[in-house]
Amino acid sequence: MAVKKMVEAVFVVGLVVTMMNVWGAVPVEGAISCNQVVSAMTPCATYLIGNAATPAAACCPS
Repeated sequence: MAVKKMVEAVFVVGLVVTMMNVWGAVPVEGAISCNQVVSAMTPCATYLIGNAATPAAACCPS
């Protein structure tokens, strides 16, 4: 019986830790959206797919 209780306790602890990780997650600050990535990469598209030998000036802002 002691082994069964220990297994149950380990399972409950694991379940609680998992729930804390899932529900306690904090949204990431400073993350960029897919639209921002698309907007930033659009000027580079011809270079990235191999239709231009060099990237456009808009692709490499300084």
